[in-house]
Amino acid sequence: MPFIVIEDSGTIGLTGDWEQYDDLGTASARTNHFYWFFRNVGRSAKSGTENGSWGLGKWVFPDASHAGCYLAVTRRKDDTLLFGQAVLSKHSIDGHRFAPYGYLSVEGANGLALPLRQSEPGHRELVDRCITDFGLKFRDDTGLSIVIPFPKTEHAEEHEALDARYLLTAVIHNYFYPIVAGWLEVTVDPGDGEQEVAVTAETIDQIVSNLGLHDEGERSEEGYRHLFDLCREALELQDNGYTWLSKPPGNDKSSSDSREVIRLRNRYERGDLLAFKVGTDVQGRNEGRSGSSEKTQFHVYLQRDDSLDAGHDFYVRGTLSITEMDLIGRRRARSLLVVDESEPLAAMLRDSEPPQH
Repeated sequence: MPFIVIEDSGTIGLTGDWEQYDDLGTASARTNHFYWFFRNVGRSAKSGTENGSWGLGKWVFPDASHAGCYLAVTRRKDDTLLFGQAVLSKHSIDGHRFAPYGYLSVEGANGLALPLRQSEPGHRELVDRCITDFGLKFRDDTGLSIVIPFPKTEHAEEHEALDARYLLTAVIHNYFYPIVAGWLEVTVDPGDGEQEVAVTAETIDQIVSNLGLHDEGERSEEGYRHLFDLCREALELQDNGYTWLSKPPGNDKSSSDSREVIRLRNRYERGDLLAFKVGTDVQGRNEGRSGSSEKTQFHVYLQRDDSLDAGHDFYVRGTLSITEMDLIGRRRARSLLVVDESEPLAAMLRDSEPPQH
């Protein structure tokens, strides 16, 4: 059976009471990660400074499976839990109607699906077998492992292979910024005795070279190399390397500081990297039109490159790359826009974007 495993390490796992059914009038629900992961869809307990505020990110797991199902093994300090879910459509067999959700679980009070627990003698064999059969690595650390059977690919109708090359390309395209910054490391293990590959700030260039990319433009080997160099230069910039704009520039070509504009234009023509801090104001979603606004900012990096046939632009919010936003196609330049996760602007964008960003 083909499957893919996604694991983290060094996190606390899905903590909380697994028998909690709802969060009405319950103060403890805010920190019950097991409850929010398995018992809710479309709701989240996360605050404005955290990714995942829509409560829909976990939907990617059953949606990534042709069978519409996944298994989760969470390692907590007190125990290791196994829970599985299948998401089907409403269906009837021989006149009997079945619910769309099915679980790999044990039945608790009032029919509530409960996880299998490694500490429970009657559950231990199945939990241990799941860990062994799917080759889960971080069995001694707290964290979470997700097993997706029969995984889909982006072009499933073309039967594209879900192999290490496919996964490495996806990791690099979607998480280049935190990897280059050294905030994230991803290890891809092909299984079947093949050597695993660790994508880090030190290895990302060589891995791109080994991928044998045939795409052109932004997704080419050369395109990625220039992007990584731009990110490194941006991450190393000190405050005096930025031009401060107190508000986003308008469409008019006049400026109160024409000398600075001329200086910037000359640097742009030479191919220097231009860096801007752009200030703006946002209102919280509960403030209303008459409510107070907050000061916030974002960063923009711009560099001319006459070797490009069309502009390459990239957008990053926190650690998340927002793809498919080609807005400078007519400009032979490379640009990067970054919104820091702690900025009020990041919270506003999370609230206003659809879940797919």
